Amino acid sequence: MAPRILAQCWPRTTPSGSGLSLATRCLQLSALALVAWWVFGCLGGVGFAPTATSDGGNDTSPVFNWHPLVMVLAFPVLMGEALLAYRDPAPTGIVSRPAKKVYHVSLQIAALTLALLGFMAALRSHTLKRPTPIPNFYSPHSFLGLAVLLLLIAQAGLGMFAYVFPKLTLPQRTALSPVHIFLGRSIFALGLAAAATGLQEKATFLQAFGKAGVTTAAVRLPAVLLLLLASIALCVLWQHAPRAPQSAGGIVSVTAQDFEAVPLFDRGGAAAPRPYQ
Repeated sequence: MAPRILAQCWPRTTPSGSGLSLATRCLQLSALALVAWWVFGCLGGVGFAPTATSDGGNDTSPVFNWHPLVMVLAFPVLMGEALLAYRDPAPTGIVSRPAKKVYHVSLQIAALTLALLGFMAALRSHTLKRPTPIPNFYSPHSFLGLAVLLLLIAQAGLGMFAYVFPKLTLPQRTALSPVHIFLGRSIFALGLAAAATGLQEKATFLQAFGKAGVTTAAVRLPAVLLLLLASIALCVLWQHAPRAPQSAGGIVSVTAQDFEAVPLFDRGGAAAPRPYQ
C-alpha cells in the first residue's frame, strides 16, 4: 500500500478533537479529586483494618473507603486513558503504534489490578463488620459492578490471547479487532455507570444516617461528572476514528493486510509483517 494512502488512513487530531481530549482529561481528574476530597474530608479517610466502637462492634468504613477511591482511579482515569491510547495518548512522546500498544496494555493491567483491589476492599469491609456482617450483594450497583469486573477480566484475557501473546493468525486478529474495541468501550461505559450508581448509593446511605458533609456538592458532582465523561470520551474516539482514504478516482479500498497487527512480544519465528512508519 502506498505510504500516502496509509497516512490518509491514520487517525488525525483536529482542533475540536484536541479540545474534547482536554475536556476528557479535565473530567477524569476532577472526578478523582472530588472523590478523594469526599473520602478524606467527609468519610474519615482510609485504613486497612476496622476500628472498634463503644458498643462492642466495629466500624469498617476505613476499609470500605478504599473502594470508591481506587474504582474511580481504575475506570474513569486509567481505563479512560487506555481507550485513548491509540487515538490521542496523553504523553506526546508516544508516536509509534508499538509504543501505543505497550501504553495501552500497561494502563489496562493497572486498571484491572485496581478494580480487583477495590472489589476486595468492598467484600472485606462487609465480611469484617461486627456484630453482624453486611451482605455482599444486595443492590443493583453491586450486581452491575460484579458484571463489569467479570467482563473486564474476560476482555483482558481476550487481549492477551489475541494481541499480546497472539495465538491467532493475522486475519483472525484483524477480524476480532472490532469486537475487542466494542467490548472495551462498552465495559468503560458500564464501569462509569456502576461508579455513578455506587456514588449515589453511598450518598443515600449517608443522608439516611445523618452523616456530616453529605449536603456538599462533592457528594453529587462526581456521579454527574462520570456520565459527562462517558459522553465526551466516546466523542473523542469518534472524532479520531480513521477516515476512508480518498484518491482522484474516488474511494480507495483498504484491506486488513494494509494495517499493522504486530504482536507486542515477538517470540521468534517468521518475521511479522511491518507497517509503514
